Amino acid sequence: MECIVKPGAKTDSIVLKDKVYYVALKAKPVEGKANLALVKLFKKELGLRVRVKRGLTSKKKVLEII
Repeated sequence: MECIVKPGAKTDSIVLKDKVYYVALKAKPVEGKANLALVKLFKKELGLRVRVKRGLTSKKKVLEII
């Protein structure tokens, strides 16, 4: 699944629009903290276990459900 991440936001949120997840994260993109927050948010809000398949250092990511 495709995901576009906005790190450093005021609140954590997930919005699905046109088959793309738009995710706002409070975590900063430093030392993988935003990626970890992304995985935790998907688990908490949607009950999905995911991992970042592509885009570890990009705002555009491809997630894989595990």
